[in-house]
Amino acid sequence: MVRVGFVIESTGDTISALLNPMSLVVSRAAGLVPERTLSGAFTRRGAADAPLLYTGGGRTELHLELLFDAPLHSALRGTGERSAPTDEPDVRDMTAPFFALAENADESHGLPLARFIWGKAWNVRGIVAAVSERLEHFTQNGVPQRSWMTMRFLRVLESANSGRRAVPESALDTSDAARESARDHVVAGSAGPNADLPGERLDHLASRYYGDPSLWRVLARYNGIEDPAHVPPGTTLRIPPATGAAG
Repeated sequence: MVRVGFVIESTGDTISALLNPMSLVVSRAAGLVPERTLSGAFTRRGAADAPLLYTGGGRTELHLELLFDAPLHSALRGTGERSAPTDEPDVRDMTAPFFALAENADESHGLPLARFIWGKAWNVRGIVAAVSERLEHFTQNGVPQRSWMTMRFLRVLESANSGRRAVPESALDTSDAARESARDHVVAGSAGPNADLPGERLDHLASRYYGDPSLWRVLARYNGIEDPAHVPPGTTLRIPPATGAAG
């Protein structure tokens, strides 16, 4: 099962959810505000609706509900070990990294940028604007075992690629006939059980080769990658050629 993950842009670390959400609500608010004058809101006699001012831009939000359960987490890890009475698992240890994404810990950089990644269908760059949890199933010592977490994730535009002109998806040749022209790319990072460096991300590679990080989907389909958030270091990827443009 490919789990929902949040990849921290500055470090490359991935924070994975215990279980995938049962639903995901995407909302879009256009850049509109009521017209105003120095004396207040602008009104027009006989108008059924207040005049609106188009400011451009807008806001795209993702609303997620995630479930965390400490006993279930232990069972999925397959430890099979019984905890001592004084060592009760606390579900807040699992949810703390998600709360950290909403902390303004670094005043110079603000909230940490992250990518919401879920299989091949979702790769959204943004910030965690709000997070809350309802704690349940307390032990006799008051330690919570279950958390229902609600998160509001705001989309942030992709960063500019140093002025490089992006290659359109229509210019990529993913046909079997062009496979001989595709180049190889070995994913960098530390491999093995003691790996301390994560593998390169597909959106970074798409930005590097095509100038457009959103073309990560093309790389995922072309290489048959089921979980784009976890490409092991040492994996050899095929980079499809771009017709009429430098690869």
